[in-house]
Amino acid sequence: MSRPNKSEKAQRLIIEGQQHYINGDLRKAEACLKAARKAAPDFSDAGMLLGLLYLDTGRANFAAQHFKSFLKTRPDDPDILNNYGVACLQNGDDDNGFKAIERAAYLVPDNVTFQIDYGIALIGRGRPADAVKVMNKIYPKASDNLEIAINLGHALRLIGDIDRSRTILETAYKTNSDNPSILNNLAVTLEEHGMFDEAATLLSKAVQLSPQTASLYANLGSTLRHLGRYDEAIVATRRAVELEPDEPEWSFKLAMILLLLGNFKEGWPHYQTRWRIFKRQGIGSLKGKKWNGAPLGNKTLLLRHEQGPGDQITFATCLNDAIKIKENGHIIFECDPRLVPCFSRTYPEIEIISHDADGRSPKHDVIAGLGDLPGFFRPTIDDFKPFKGRKIIADPALLQHWKDAFSALGKGPKIGIAWRGGAEKISILKRSFDLKTLMPVLQIPNCHFINIQYGASADEIKNLQRDHGIIVHNWPEVDPLHELENHIAQIDALDLIIQASNTSAHIAGALHKPVFLAQSFSPYWLWSIDSSTSLWHPHIQQFRASAAGEWNTVISDMADALTQWISKNYSHHD
Repeated sequence: MSRPNKSEKAQRLIIEGQQHYINGDLRKAEACLKAARKAAPDFSDAGMLLGLLYLDTGRANFAAQHFKSFLKTRPDDPDILNNYGVACLQNGDDDNGFKAIERAAYLVPDNVTFQIDYGIALIGRGRPADAVKVMNKIYPKASDNLEIAINLGHALRLIGDIDRSRTILETAYKTNSDNPSILNNLAVTLEEHGMFDEAATLLSKAVQLSPQTASLYANLGSTLRHLGRYDEAIVATRRAVELEPDEPEWSFKLAMILLLLGNFKEGWPHYQTRWRIFKRQGIGSLKGKKWNGAPLGNKTLLLRHEQGPGDQITFATCLNDAIKIKENGHIIFECDPRLVPCFSRTYPEIEIISHDADGRSPKHDVIAGLGDLPGFFRPTIDDFKPFKGRKIIADPALLQHWKDAFSALGKGPKIGIAWRGGAEKISILKRSFDLKTLMPVLQIPNCHFINIQYGASADEIKNLQRDHGIIVHNWPEVDPLHELENHIAQIDALDLIIQASNTSAHIAGALHKPVFLAQSFSPYWLWSIDSSTSLWHPHIQQFRASAAGEWNTVISDMADALTQWISKNYSHHD
């Protein structure tokens, strides 16, 4: 009987290794595949399978090195390229991973797996529209492929095609109702239709099916928060943090809930994880010695801007506290370019500079984010009282311009209105309503209503006048999204602001203007949930929705409040 040659031995070991893998004995599977490679180093099947085993067992670095060695002799092998690319992406090597996957997809355009991986890679590069184009080509002939349904549905949601995303995911759900990924993606899409109860049901099932998947608990927590089920939301989000304590997204989500509920003691530490998220997203980081809130002495503190102008304006209510402990030191506040003039007028004790898009920073001794200040100076709810914020100062010439413009409208209060808020789909859904929803307010006589809504609003205003004879004065030259000086001055010249939650509310609050704020059922964390006013801006009166999307009672209450306000403030004078 002749002895088996090396290839035969390698093949036998491969088969044995495959069987061990199927049986879940990964240690023995790996040993067999390594032995196969040793028996026949040139036998590629063993090497490929070993690389895949590394991938499947979370050892992406080993897998990447493994597949890379094959590329030296087979640089255009699409299987090796794709596997190498996937391994690189899992290992954090995004550039090499993307290039390899893109090359494989180009070489074999009809391969479903390659095109799906290419689509996933495009989503990871922030190119969901391109991902949709890629996966649209193969979806008709692979519509029963679960992976393409999940990722195409995800990409469609990212580009705002919520209806088609829902259609694709619901089709996949019919035959894969026990698949956690389908349940998760469909739930996220249903949320953007405002179907939070349905989404919560799907995610609850998903965590039962996959109880060790942190992202499912995190998404369930977010959904429960939207429903106002805060205790359950905390439990779910804490579980996500427990499962993946090094993932900053979960800690940040937990912070949002805790801070919303007023649990600042626990919330502020979790809020610090946002900087790890910002760094991952390439939108900011803190480099250098971190400031701990102590008196500065002779040191220079750099405060980095973060998030949108509304958040910056609200966090800036803590600048007075920083100024008090400046001593002989120096504070540099790097803010949104649109806010430099306003903050310079308001805080002359501080050097106000524009955020450098290239990330360059002036010389400093210690550094902190503007959003770190509340953790230093507002550790509890009691620390918000009495109010310590400074009234921001509008440009005097522009302010006079708008006072003159509004005065020309005639007698009666000049009331600013806005009815949309948010940038993301779900945020817009929660915060916004149609202009006509404000009809109970707009029908109150002897008032002049002025549009302060950012974005396209001219058609709504025109239709309102055509259909109901109600005039909303509009100055289209004011662009709140790009040029804030005019917007700030315009708001400061008003008598009252009635609006949905958006940046204008933060501006009006910081101007110490009276504001009637139509607040969503489960609001952004800065607005808290148990106060009729605002911790940050006491001049804001909040009118809270009793359920998601329930605005009629809110607007009715605001109309009553406006009538009372007019009676109090305009009974004897204009």
